[in-house]
Amino acid sequence: MISSYTGVVENAASTSAAAVEAKKKTEQTQNEKSGSVSGKTIGSPKLSKKAADYYESLKKKYSNMDFILVSEDKKEQAKAQASNYANASKMVVLIDEDKVERMAEDENYRKQYEAIIANAASGISRLKSSLESSGANVKGFGMQVNDGGTGTYFAVLEESSAAQR
Repeated sequence: MISSYTGVVENAASTSAAAVEAKKKTEQTQNEKSGSVSGKTIGSPKLSKKAADYYESLKKKYSNMDFILVSEDKKEQAKAQASNYANASKMVVLIDEDKVERMAEDENYRKQYEAIIANAASGISRLKSSLESSGANVKGFGMQVNDGGTGTYFAVLEESSAAQR
């Protein structure tokens, strides 16, 4: 049953202009960043040396996931457009710079949020099974690491040509 999952399921046409634009912005940001943060970003996140090192180790630990670091000023935009960042081959994890900084400094906070990330894989798996059993064509999945110790799952569904007509 889909309603038992925390998350947002959004329909998207197979060639969504918003998704293409979001990808361009992510790539542009990657090219413009200072170099202290490697990988995909939204906005211009800045991390301390300790947090940047921790972030690299987090990405290695969960190498089956595609991390996107979000600057503080782009958190709401990333949340509103989360489905634009979904990936068909890897689960996407949107995480903001403040959480990474705190995770680098506070071991209890780190354990709490790493558990959320680790549990997301099974939550996404259940969501995928549920959606596919309903006949939905799933294009991609992801999760947003929220404030308050929670995560939100999202899925992008491809509309069938019959539904589009």
